[in-house]
Amino acid sequence: MLVAVLIGCAVAYAAVRRITRGVRAVQDGLERVAAGGLSVRLSVQGDDEIGRMATALDTAAGTMAATVEEIVSSADAVAASSEELSASSAQISASAEETSAQSGVVAGAAEEVSRSVQTVAAGAEEMSASIREIASNAAEAIAVADKAVSAP
Repeated sequence: MLVAVLIGCAVAYAAVRRITRGVRAVQDGLERVAAGGLSVRLSVQGDDEIGRMATALDTAAGTMAATVEEIVSSADAVAASSEELSASSAQISASAEETSAQSGVVAGAAEEVSRSVQTVAAGAEEMSASIREIASNAAEAIAVADKAVSAP
């Protein structure tokens, strides 16, 4: 009977030790995942609850690692798109500044044309007044010449 008890204790000790090692390995893996280590792969094998828990932890860590890789890839794509948009914005801004400068030149030219038209209009008015004065003087000269010719 003592031998049976000793054998039972040895089997119980071996079972407890196997379970304890598996639980510690899963605990260590969970602590590494909690610290950000997504490359955790546990060496615990078996069809018992500890083995299935270790397999589930390996799968979860692998899935999280793949998700993080996708997020990093998406962030890189967003950063590249942001740089392109920034370059486009700078180009649009430069074009707007150039357009503004050109419109200022056009406004200045239009103002100069307006002044030139006003100067021509004033000149035409002065010329019209001069022509009227010349016509009036010519009419007076004709009247004086008629008087001189008809005088006895």
